[in-house]
Amino acid sequence: MTDNAPTGQHDEPDLGVSRRRLLGFAGAGVALAGAGAAAGVLATKASPEVENVAAAKVPFRGEIQAGITTPAQDHMHFVALDVKTKSRDELVALLKEWTLAAERMTAGQEAAENGAVGGNAEAPPKDTGEALDLPASALTITIGFGPSLFDDRFGLASKRP
Repeated sequence: MTDNAPTGQHDEPDLGVSRRRLLGFAGAGVALAGAGAAAGVLATKASPEVENVAAAKVPFRGEIQAGITTPAQDHMHFVALDVKTKSRDELVALLKEWTLAAERMTAGQEAAENGAVGGNAEAPPKDTGEALDLPASALTITIGFGPSLFDDRFGLASKRP
């Protein structure tokens, strides 16, 4: 038997990194990322600017739409919804309800009065309660409309930007 002959135990070529080592590297990366995030949270909690932002309320109504000229937020959420109704009255009612909810939330209130607690115990809540008892934190809400809202269903075609 020569020194270069395969032993039969390792038929695959050695690529330099074993699965075990790769998982170790991945685990170390997750640990470092977690440590960095924890340090960022601790630094943020100690920051007086963040405390001021948490207490801040951006007026919902004003000359300029809130969220357009205000400083950029740390977090953003996007939602895309399709309007399924063909009733203009239902669309108007929905937008009025969203307006009231947005106005309440930017003031640091529940989306609807007694929305998370205090409502009908046998009905779904009007507010899921994630922000219950939390400050407004300079929340702004921007609602945009896609081109399909300006089709023939609601008589808005002439208003399309």
